[in-house]
Amino acid sequence: MNQPTSQGRFGGVVYVIAVLLFVIAVAVAAWWWSGRSGRGTDANAAFANSMATGQTLFERGDANKAIEAFQRALVLNPANPDVHLNLANAFLRAGQPSAAAGHAEEVLRYEPGSGAAFYVLGCAQLRQNQYSNAVQSLSQAKSVDPTENPVSFQLGRAYFGWGKFEDAAAQFQEVLQFETNHPSAHYLLSQTLLRLGQREAAQTALQEHQRINAGKVGGADDPTVFERSKYTAIRVPFSLEQPAANGIAVKFTDDSARAFGAAASQLRGPIGVLDINRRGWNDLLLVGKEGAQVFWNSNGVFTAYSPALPVTGQDQVRQILVGDLQNDRFDDAVLIAPAGVSVLRFATNGNFSDVTQFSGLKQAGAAGNVGALADLDFTGKLGLLLASPEGVLRSFTNLGSGVFRERKPAPAQPDPLAVSGVTQITVDDLNNDDLPDVLLTRSNLPPFVLYNVRGGGLSSSNQPAGWPIARAAATGDFNNDLRVDVALVTDDAVELCFSTLREPQRLPARHNQIEHLRALDYDNDGWLDLVAWGGDGIRVWRNRGSAGFHEMTEALGLSNFQSRISDLVAADFDQDGDVDLIASVAAGGLRFLRNDGGNANELLKLRLLGNRSNFSALGVKIELASGGWHTIRTVQQLPVEIGVGQRKQLDLVSTRWFDTRLDTTEVVPDPKQALTVFELVLPTGSCPYLYAWDGTGHRFVTDLLGAAPIGLPVAAGRYIEADPEEWVWVGNQQNFPLRDGRYQIKVTEELREILYLDYVRLVAVDHPPGTEIISTSKLVPGRPFPSHRLMQVGGRIPLRRAEVAGAGTVPRDVTADLAENDNRKVSPLILREPQYRGLAEPYSVTLDFGPLPRTGPLMLALSGWLRFGGGMANVAGSHNPEFPFPFPVLEVETSRGWEKVDVTVGAPAGKTKTILVDLAGHLPKDGQRLRLTQSFEIHWDRAALFTQATEVTGQTQPLVDA
Repeated sequence: MNQPTSQGRFGGVVYVIAVLLFVIAVAVAAWWWSGRSGRGTDANAAFANSMATGQTLFERGDANKAIEAFQRALVLNPANPDVHLNLANAFLRAGQPSAAAGHAEEVLRYEPGSGAAFYVLGCAQLRQNQYSNAVQSLSQAKSVDPTENPVSFQLGRAYFGWGKFEDAAAQFQEVLQFETNHPSAHYLLSQTLLRLGQREAAQTALQEHQRINAGKVGGADDPTVFERSKYTAIRVPFSLEQPAANGIAVKFTDDSARAFGAAASQLRGPIGVLDINRRGWNDLLLVGKEGAQVFWNSNGVFTAYSPALPVTGQDQVRQILVGDLQNDRFDDAVLIAPAGVSVLRFATNGNFSDVTQFSGLKQAGAAGNVGALADLDFTGKLGLLLASPEGVLRSFTNLGSGVFRERKPAPAQPDPLAVSGVTQITVDDLNNDDLPDVLLTRSNLPPFVLYNVRGGGLSSSNQPAGWPIARAAATGDFNNDLRVDVALVTDDAVELCFSTLREPQRLPARHNQIEHLRALDYDNDGWLDLVAWGGDGIRVWRNRGSAGFHEMTEALGLSNFQSRISDLVAADFDQDGDVDLIASVAAGGLRFLRNDGGNANELLKLRLLGNRSNFSALGVKIELASGGWHTIRTVQQLPVEIGVGQRKQLDLVSTRWFDTRLDTTEVVPDPKQALTVFELVLPTGSCPYLYAWDGTGHRFVTDLLGAAPIGLPVAAGRYIEADPEEWVWVGNQQNFPLRDGRYQIKVTEELREILYLDYVRLVAVDHPPGTEIISTSKLVPGRPFPSHRLMQVGGRIPLRRAEVAGAGTVPRDVTADLAENDNRKVSPLILREPQYRGLAEPYSVTLDFGPLPRTGPLMLALSGWLRFGGGMANVAGSHNPEFPFPFPVLEVETSRGWEKVDVTVGAPAGKTKTILVDLAGHLPKDGQRLRLTQSFEIHWDRAALFTQATEVTGQTQPLVDA
């Protein structure tokens, strides 16, 4: 909200609010599906379908629609305790605790010892501040299973609310024994100990809470985050829909002559798949004797589209990685070879050039046998993981324009990436925390995992136990439980290591020569199968769900391919709705294996277009659900094609981008047309919002404490220092009247922030006409922070002329836009890409106030709005050495030209606010115009110069109620 200057001209009272912050913390929560078995009559099927639909809606976050679905199930089976429990959970999620309690009590009529019913009832009672009742209910739930940590946490909250602080402390301490990084338990323990008079212990708990939250990027601000447990999982009365035991009839037919013509025997892998011009046809990138060449796909027939381009080590290229390295909407290619890595940059119509010389990889001596493209640092850019010819792991950071810099380990710290003997690299979320991890197979050693730790980079701790020595690996959700599983190739078997089972499932493969493994749904039934290739040709195992995997190599017509296969790619190359194979025979030649029959099931094609995430969407997870079937897929390579069985419509396709989630409902698969899914550029985190009563409703004023985040990275391993105090202008006598004899404001948390306030006060300042009250609070690059004071400024010098200009542009007159606070803003001329949200191309605003005073006070007041970029943009921007310092820099024009003024300008800390820059004693005698240059996305509203400045205190209005 702008500061009204008219009020200053006529005198009166303005109101400001000061807030002091202890911690802004963020937390992230995830939830999971569960199911029960059983099928019945048509009526039971309708009941089961309603329950499954409710489950999907509930997990999607739409509790109100889930309630409607569960109520339909209740009509069909009113005595079923599961439907009452589901309704209790849905009402609790919807913020209706009274209704939730009613259904939980109904469950207890049928199942008097139900721990889930007692737990949900206790949570509902907590929501209604019925603390003693909640203690009783939650104690019953704990007696059923004392090991369920969320029960202990909620019981601690109930004791705390009831005033039983010793009991509360005991519960929180028990929670922390089993979940040492539970941030809210640490915080509530600190508050409990404080009330018990144990100040030192309370401070220790609070510091631990702050430490844990310092490395977190996202979070949630609703009570359901820590209510979630096994007791809040939705119950459905049947098992996950299983695939047909025998499946549909599928054959792979050798159609190489038609696909490649006479060149079939001359072409060779490795093979890159990319869609030139995004027209829906999967083209090929091959490297032959003459170099790299694109082969255009027309109805499943491939023809050379461009002259061959010589590349480094073209006779030894081992792998082709495809992804958009510049985020320009064109997929590029990285060619991995022992003689050196090559980078091919693509443009319109499949034109490409070798940009290796400009990539930084040649200078770094990048060479290897295998690699992977991945955004491991959450910056919206694809970095490169590489296993050198000797098997040493190397990591290269993408600086933002396809220029790479090798990652260097922190000095005097163990390097988690110091791994040798690497033979394959797979990137996937192996521990279900929505962070991409790295799975490495190693020569004569068990696989090695680098887990991605939020805010902490890759970690080599907590290696999986019991994994065998493996030559190859593949990842995917093999049992459709929404968790990533791992398949490993050993000398005599393929071992499936399910994330929720201790013992692996072993598929016999004695004396095999398998070198590569991939998860692939060849029959489109919605269950990932396994395709292996290597020295003994191609082998395929079909996933039959709970019936296990069954080898189908011979039945699929693939047993004739006994020659060593060096590479294999899979996609719907002929646009008939099923996944074909193209194999590279080590001895020479490509084989096109047409899938005949897979299109009896449906195939969903997705074109994911990232904005804040990398444009290729590599690493993005896709959750799908329809009735009693659900699964999750990770985008590991392009294209994105997912079999969905006989389902003509999907209830949900949820795209889990790196910073947000987009749910698409009622999706109809079309094998001829990919569904385009854009990543929405929406704020996922913010600062608390301030609203003030204006006589008719609550008026939005501004946001609070934008300079006080905890755990917001400014660069890798560096976090913004928090300035926990701020004065905020609230209003005047006209727009901030009394309500029932009191001044009323509201502070809301509307996105992913959590606010802990320590001190709030409202101050009224009476000031003369022609003056304004402005605070010294502002966002600065670091310490020292400004002293937070209220200044009365006057003696305003009119703005004669203002101009805005960028590099190479003609200055534009913006005098009228900057004359007053009127929401007519001067904005950056060019914004950076969405990955750099909050940053802009450098631009300058030149201010002419006439001759500048040489003596006395001189205050420059700047009103504007800063768009915060967040941690992803901050780290991404820090990688690019070409980006300038983003904060505004002030210069003054002299007879010698433009000279920098030795002041810290700072920036508005969020939504439109006014900041002060004290120029007294900082301008040369011959100073003329002022120039403000910045590369933050700041939208300036007013620039004013004052010759009078006095500190004021005002009258404090006591806090009556909160």
